[in-house]
Amino acid sequence: MKIAFMTGTGLAGFENILTNIVKHKDAYNKFGKIVVYYEGEYNGLQVVILPRHGTKEEFRTPTTLAKQNGYEANIYLLHELGVQAIFATSAVGAMDPGTSLVDKGSFVIPHTYIRWFASTQHSFGQLAKEEHPNTSNPFNQELRRKVIEIIRSIGLSAQDEGIYIYNGGDQFETSAEINFLNKMAEGKNRVIGMTTVPEAVLTLQMKIPFVVICCPTNYAEGVCGTKVEHQNHVDIMKPMQENMGKIFKAILDSYSQGNPSPEGISFHAPEY
Repeated sequence: MKIAFMTGTGLAGFENILTNIVKHKDAYNKFGKIVVYYEGEYNGLQVVILPRHGTKEEFRTPTTLAKQNGYEANIYLLHELGVQAIFATSAVGAMDPGTSLVDKGSFVIPHTYIRWFASTQHSFGQLAKEEHPNTSNPFNQELRRKVIEIIRSIGLSAQDEGIYIYNGGDQFETSAEINFLNKMAEGKNRVIGMTTVPEAVLTLQMKIPFVVICCPTNYAEGVCGTKVEHQNHVDIMKPMQENMGKIFKAILDSYSQGNPSPEGISFHAPEY
């Protein structure tokens, strides 16, 4: 069994949970460069940790990731490594005033996504296991249930319905864009971000179960009268390290304790 964590803003330091850890830097595959990733073990479970943005020394913004085929390189690496489930994190903006922020111990586990204004296109083409996958459940439902149960079991809040609106990068949205989205994209717990959806698209093509834990760090521009700045994301995520560590460890424990595989997910060795 091998699982992966794909970490985002302010969440790249959980490799210390593992034993027998090996750090890989400046790896390449046919799609491009993977800045850094870690392989290790947790009670016999094989684990990969991949910081999607790289390192402080070589930080790839969402736009840079798209331009350099970083999303494709990252996901194809996990495919080549035989990863059978991917747990991602994403710092996002909340579009609904009723959605609690992550500093209140609240997370959103979206059930679907929307590609919007500045979304980028991603595909493995003929290398995909399925070039045109069905997207009725773009985030794996069994992994979603697993994450929601785990988050709630450790005393935190997890919204079991949500829409991730992908708008590329690297700039935040204007209040006019948010107002337009409010009229066009109805739903509960809508969050907006610069990553994740390319990963969802590519994991669907490679048939790797994928789920994202969204951390609402602020309200979108024009919502609740807040001004959105990147440093807000960074500052609010720092004290969340402990909570995220608890979530990651609980996910690891759920596999290493021999729990049965979630229904609908095949954990045999993948086809190459």
